[in-house]
Order: sequence, then structure tokens, then C-alpha cells
Amino acid sequence: MFDLDITFTETLPRSEGIVWVLVGLSVAVNVIYAFFHFRYRFTGKAPQNLEVGQHESVID
Repeated sequence: MFDLDITFTETLPRSEGIVWVLVGLSVAVNVIYAFFHFRYRFTGKAPQNLEVGQHESVID
């Protein structure tokens, strides 16, 4: 009925430098998270009282 095919598009004011800073910040946060997530595998030493992933099944 009202097919006028009108679109309003306006580019957002965005600096390329700000985008690259956000990209760098995102990569840095992800690297820090990955390091803390896999820190025991990277360092080769796990805590002595780790109670995750027991060898014996709890159902038995």
C-alpha cells in the first residue's frame, strides 16, 4: 500500500583510532583471560587440592 522505498542512512561519527584502540583492548583482555584460564597447563603445575574432574566416578 505505502511502498515508497525510502531509506535514511547516515554514517556515525567514528574515529578510526578509537576503533583500533577498542580492537587492541579487546585482544588484550582475551589474551589475559586465556592466560588465566589455561594458567595451570601453561605453567605445568596445578594446585594440590584441585577437586575438578576426579578420576573415580561418583556414581560407582
